[in-house]
Amino acid sequence: MPMFLQALLAWSRRRPVIALLGSGLLGWLLYWQLTPTAPVARPVLAKAQTVPGLGAERAVMEKTLLDVQKENASLKGTLQEQDRTLRQIQQALVASEKERQAAATAQEQRLEEVLKRAQHAQQVQQASTSRPALKQPSAAGSLPKGVMPPASEHVPGTEHRAKIHILRSKEAASFAGPPPSVTRAETPFLPAGSFAEGRVITGVMATSRAGGALPVLFSVSKEFHAPFQLQGSGVNPLATALPIQGCFVLGKAQADLGSSRVIMQLELLSCVFPDDATFERPLKGYATGIDGTLGLVGRVETHDSAILAKTFLTSLLAGAGEAFASARRTVQITPFGGQQAAVTGNVGELAGFSALSNAAAQLSQFYVQQASQLLPTLWVESGTPARLVLQEGLALDGLPSTTTLYSRGLP
Repeated sequence: MPMFLQALLAWSRRRPVIALLGSGLLGWLLYWQLTPTAPVARPVLAKAQTVPGLGAERAVMEKTLLDVQKENASLKGTLQEQDRTLRQIQQALVASEKERQAAATAQEQRLEEVLKRAQHAQQVQQASTSRPALKQPSAAGSLPKGVMPPASEHVPGTEHRAKIHILRSKEAASFAGPPPSVTRAETPFLPAGSFAEGRVITGVMATSRAGGALPVLFSVSKEFHAPFQLQGSGVNPLATALPIQGCFVLGKAQADLGSSRVIMQLELLSCVFPDDATFERPLKGYATGIDGTLGLVGRVETHDSAILAKTFLTSLLAGAGEAFASARRTVQITPFGGQQAAVTGNVGELAGFSALSNAAAQLSQFYVQQASQLLPTLWVESGTPARLVLQEGLALDGLPSTTTLYSRGLP
């Protein structure tokens, strides 16, 4: 405890009355100093302003209120503008509706006028056609007996006018290409379905690989048989034919290994006419065998026998080399399950046998890859008979319908 406090306590014990009075006087002075003289004039807001931090918060609140008022004003302007826009749109819709109704009314009026005119014209035409028929009996009745009535005068509009309606389709044609043309009777023509017997000139080994169609050449050995000429009901049709034997036909061949047949498509007809004119025209057709089935029977030819034999020999050589190399090594199993190989023979022999085994294995893989590319083929020999069938009609422009055979050099 400080010394002055100890002295003050000792003095107050010696003079308690004076100490009590002094403490009361001191307390009254402190109360008088701390208590304001005019309590009514004490503003609460003024004291609140003196508190640090309230002024900044009030400024922030005022700024926020101003921003909110500005936003409200801008939103109010936007709403007013949208309201004006909606009113304009409504006015435009009302105006367009009125215009549409006016146009519809005008259209109805025009239709009614057209109908009235048509009815009036029909009535006039009916009256004009019926008027002469009504006058003839009266005219005949007024004439004496045995006198013929005069010829009725021609009234314009009484004749019946024929009307031709041309039907036209709004849709596109259902077929591709130009419309079919009518072939003249004097032009030789092979209709679709015509067929002729021929022979294969160039043999072919057809493959089944996609996109591997091979060319083939045919010769037409007999005339082309066309559809029979109809003679009417109760009369037998007449056989027709076009003698163009000797022409060549080019086609494409593709093998079908499942049926052992070669499918051939006809693509080009080549002829030499009696007047020394050459004729080439693309055509569409197919070839059948002598049994009438699509495609020609071919002999299956395999080309992988030698490759498979080489693959077997190289695999056998690789196995033998590996066996001899293993005989020069000793494999020991460790207590932990591992393996250790130790060379017990000649190191040179071990290296030679290992090299032989690796080389034979790689050569065997090479032969296997070659064998996978060697697909079987179907062989159609030259001179095989076939039947050539047309799928589309073919006009032989320039072929003489009648020819004269003569020997060159004779008069």
